[in-house]
Amino acid sequence: MKGYPVSLLHQALLPMQSSHADFLLSVRDHLLEEPAIHDHPYALEAILGDKDAWEEVIRLNDLSDVERILSLNELGRLYFSHKKVFSDSSKEEMRKDPKYHLIEKIRVCYAKWGAWGTITWNELVSFYNQLRTFRIGEPDFSITLDWTTGFNERGYSTYSRTFLDGVFAFLVHHKGKHVMTIGFSLADDGKLLIQQVQLVNKKGNRFLFQLPTSYMSWVLTLFKSHFIGREIYLVTGESLAYSIIEQYTRGARDIRHTFSWKKKFMRSEGKEQVLQELFELRAEHRAFIEKALRFKAKDFDRLVTLYGGDEGKHCITRNCHTLRLLTPA
Repeated sequence: MKGYPVSLLHQALLPMQSSHADFLLSVRDHLLEEPAIHDHPYALEAILGDKDAWEEVIRLNDLSDVERILSLNELGRLYFSHKKVFSDSSKEEMRKDPKYHLIEKIRVCYAKWGAWGTITWNELVSFYNQLRTFRIGEPDFSITLDWTTGFNERGYSTYSRTFLDGVFAFLVHHKGKHVMTIGFSLADDGKLLIQQVQLVNKKGNRFLFQLPTSYMSWVLTLFKSHFIGREIYLVTGESLAYSIIEQYTRGARDIRHTFSWKKKFMRSEGKEQVLQELFELRAEHRAFIEKALRFKAKDFDRLVTLYGGDEGKHCITRNCHTLRLLTPA
């Protein structure tokens, strides 16, 4: 099956019960048992709960050795709050490990769609555990989880190379075959944005007869029953398309601003160098505009048609919020 099986995320994260300083002291005591796994073992004894001291002194090297000492919850929380304590090689290993990479993706997603706010550990734990326990319950159906690469809020996914309109996606499989993509993102205050409910094939979807309701209502019912306590927003195709165009135009505005700034300082710098930079900026600005125009000509109509009107055809949607315009911060 495509994507990453949620069943492999078998270990839950735990919410914070003690202060962060007490947590650091607990981790320190565990690390002191194995002085060979960090660069400065003796400095650990003098460290209490000071963040700056931790990030200055500690460098955890071999991830496999560290995992013998610290639990997933301790390692995940340390990765979430003090990434600098890990060596570059350890961070690279953690990015390749889905359970740690998912922690990072939730943090980045919240920043992208939460007005650049900072998610708390307990909020992250709640969403992480909801993702790992998500199940369908229908015979012959199963789901896998996937997410975008890097810091992208849309684009091709990490494990299946499926195009996503949100940061995360559940890939619905029928008898092992990928048949539907549900793209979504986490926003501030725990809001959940459903940005994509898309069939893989336009025709021949006989599996739809096995669903108890229309597939849009079925998806919304699943999300409402599983993500309890979260406001669910159904993002329309038109609003999604406008948000993408806004990203292109925002990039073009930034280039235009840099262009005008460069022109002001042409006299104080080498004229030939500035002219070359202006030429490159003008070409980059033109490329941004061309991307926006190509998107308007192609994908705009696709998104509007794909999602257009669906939010008004299903009775369950009356319990969800429909956003006409939503642009990531």
